Amino acid sequence: MERLGVGRESVAARNPRLVSCSITGYGQDGPYRDAVGHDINYLGYAGALWLGGPADSDPQLPGVQVGDLGGGGMMAAVGILAALVERDRMGHGRFLDVSMLDGIVSWLSIHLGTHLADPGLLATARPLSGDLACYRIYRAGDGRYLTVGALEPRFWRTLCEELDCPDLVDEQYAPPGRQAEMAVILQDRFATRSRDEWMQRFGSVSACVGPVNDLAEAVADPQIQHRGMIAEVDGRPVGPAAALKLGPSPERPAPGLGEHTDEVLAELGLSVDEVSRLHEQGVV
Repeated sequence: MERLGVGRESVAARNPRLVSCSITGYGQDGPYRDAVGHDINYLGYAGALWLGGPADSDPQLPGVQVGDLGGGGMMAAVGILAALVERDRMGHGRFLDVSMLDGIVSWLSIHLGTHLADPGLLATARPLSGDLACYRIYRAGDGRYLTVGALEPRFWRTLCEELDCPDLVDEQYAPPGRQAEMAVILQDRFATRSRDEWMQRFGSVSACVGPVNDLAEAVADPQIQHRGMIAEVDGRPVGPAAALKLGPSPERPAPGLGEHTDEVLAELGLSVDEVSRLHEQGVV
């Protein structure tokens, strides 16, 4: 943008109220400023990829682009909205330097806080990455999977009772070696029934047990359907709907190439004849 003459300083000089935002992998300064990268690289630099899985496993790559969508797009949206509020109050705009790496690091509050308090702790046990028997993924007897998030003692107790292993109740937060043994016990129990059989059994109790849906199952999930999270255009499902519920708003397809060109040019003051000439000349 600086090379094109529309960098932050030049545009701010012409319009001090302008809010502008740059989204890059590493930010506008620092040793990685001009380095190339993708989501997997930002996750790796931040330490988030290292946290993906139990301590004795290889790093697990998440299926959603956390850095791009959360560290980049979401941080930019929040920052722009904050800058617009500030402009209404203070009268000036702001340039936002959004780094996807920064965004990921900012989400590691629990992990970095734990590490800084005890640098070796997460190297041997990662509570929310599969090293706790009460918080991990288990395979059912039909080869499909269940999520277990029984972190609170009351959920863990219910889980153990339903799986017929009440002797594990008092060992919920046992040392890492015992956690691995308990996970084997729970896995053996879950292997005795299909995923849907377990879901039916746990559906009437509070134990934080859920399915690992594939995308077809997610689209058909009753909660996702009820919340209107599958957007439709002309009765055809096209993708995820907006997560923010701001009242009814019709879903529309993305505009076609040049669909609104004439409308925009008219708003800019061009006459019908001038727009026609631009079409004839191949400008638009």
